[in-house]
Amino acid sequence: MYLKLLNYGDGVLIIDKSNKFIKVRQLVFFCNYSTGRKTPTNQEQNNNEKDDFTSGKLSYKEVMLNSENYKRAYTKIKSKPGNMTPGGDNETLDGFSNQDIDKVIKDMKDRSFKFKPSKRIYIPKKNGKLRPLGIPSPRDKIVQEVFREAVEKIYEPLFRETSHGFRPNKSCKTAIWTVAHWTATKWIIEGDIKSYFDTINHNILAKMLEKHLDSNMMRLYWKFVNAGYIEKEDKVVHSITGIPQGGLLSPLMSNIYLHELDLYIETLMKEYYIPSQPVLTKESNFVRNSIRRMDTKIKKLETSKQNEQVLAELKEAKAERKQLLKGRNEHRRHNNLQRLFYVRYADDFLVGVIGSYTLAKTIKSKISMFLKDKLEIELSEDKTKITNPMIDPVFFLGYKIKSTNRRYASGRKDKNGKCLPWGKIRICVPVKALWEKLKDKGFHNGIRPIHKPAWIYLTHDEIIIRYNYIIRGLLNYYSLTHDIYNIKNILYVLRYSAFSTLANKLNLNTGKIITKYGFLMKNPESGKELYLPPKQVNEKTLNYMYVKAKNKSKIVENEIIDPFAILNYNIRTHSAFILDEPCRICGSLDNISPSTGEALRAGNASYKAYKKK
Repeated sequence: MYLKLLNYGDGVLIIDKSNKFIKVRQLVFFCNYSTGRKTPTNQEQNNNEKDDFTSGKLSYKEVMLNSENYKRAYTKIKSKPGNMTPGGDNETLDGFSNQDIDKVIKDMKDRSFKFKPSKRIYIPKKNGKLRPLGIPSPRDKIVQEVFREAVEKIYEPLFRETSHGFRPNKSCKTAIWTVAHWTATKWIIEGDIKSYFDTINHNILAKMLEKHLDSNMMRLYWKFVNAGYIEKEDKVVHSITGIPQGGLLSPLMSNIYLHELDLYIETLMKEYYIPSQPVLTKESNFVRNSIRRMDTKIKKLETSKQNEQVLAELKEAKAERKQLLKGRNEHRRHNNLQRLFYVRYADDFLVGVIGSYTLAKTIKSKISMFLKDKLEIELSEDKTKITNPMIDPVFFLGYKIKSTNRRYASGRKDKNGKCLPWGKIRICVPVKALWEKLKDKGFHNGIRPIHKPAWIYLTHDEIIIRYNYIIRGLLNYYSLTHDIYNIKNILYVLRYSAFSTLANKLNLNTGKIITKYGFLMKNPESGKELYLPPKQVNEKTLNYMYVKAKNKSKIVENEIIDPFAILNYNIRTHSAFILDEPCRICGSLDNISPSTGEALRAGNASYKAYKKK
């Protein structure tokens, strides 16, 4: 091939200047990349490179050999608290510099880069089981973020609107917003994939990625999935299936894998769709025309001069029209209305069914067979079930989903004075689940609110900030619910837990704290106080709040924020450090790297000299 078509490959370049054009020949080293795949020959390598340039696939050179991509990736993830957790090599992002980027790019050029095994930890689940979580090394996090950012730009336009997990401008709120419009849904299939991240087939996922990535990007993918993980005994385990849950690439890879499920369910939605238009008969046409003639007669009588004869005829015409309306539905023949709805967030999905229970069982069976045959994954029998939302609530993404029945809708009216339709989806606050979670987190003992012992040693402002983080987070997350007023009991527990925490700190009782600082626990020095939601909490206000929240710009979140995440890490500001900036202490531009305050205070002479100034 000619020099202008040169792609970065394995081996050494040999340049032949004997001809008018500079020709480049490439010798391939038969290296073991620990991918389990056969190393390509010279001819295969050349064919792959030619195809990569002509097919418009994602270029390894443009993505993985560009230092700006690594700097952007570092800037994006540097301030996240989880990135200070040591990986399998017991290192963190503390001290990462331009020199590290240069070394990574050098390894990428000669194809010697390898992902290190992730550190595997286990976190408890609600059912008592353990969920495995992989923590990659800091260097691997940067590389994964560069890879993820490039691949996401290709797949994001291909993803369906029904997929909401780990996507830009998508969140739990956009997913639950979709479910809120499933009016008249009779059955809901709650889908959950069994051990999803641990059972993803590497070969099936590779076939999906090969359509858009060049051969060198695919080699990097194989290094990622075959890197393995480190167990507690420092034993490296390599698995032939699964993607380490906890890495930056895992969410995107899971969405790409389940994209086929989204497409399949779309075909089911078209296959089982039957419109709701009624079929008119001769009798229904006659009744419809009679009603129209009666409407015209009533309109003429109402506009004419009013006398006893006209009023009598008007009364008789209205009675006849009313009788016609009652018998209209008797002559109208409806077909069997069927419709499917679908929404997915990561490996959890819901399928709404307007139709019979038999149809819902058929849809569930077809989805199970598709996942087993095409993707080689299985539905969890314990968690996948068919539910009638009018009878039993459905729990999805921390929300409680119910459907209004005739008893609920009877006698109720909306803000316009119209009767409420039955079969309308209601998004509710799971008060019992939140109550249990507050108990597990130590905010109450099952009877009354209690103090947080770990927060007694904080300052007055820090205590307020922590409780406000939880209060605002809960109010924001459940802002779309129809019964947000039910969260008042949860806010009561948090407020009095804050009173009790400050009382234990100052060795006072709760009553004296309220007398001294008020019900908002306001700090007279800084002015900080507990957040108080709007006081006017009634049905009219709640309806207005819900209508305002229907604007999609109000509910879009790029990131899921757990209100209880404040329990896991200290409050700290985000780092403003940029890799190309000079040192904040000496002004040098050489060998710049960020460091935490603990690392600097551990004996850095320059830092101590700087503090003395």
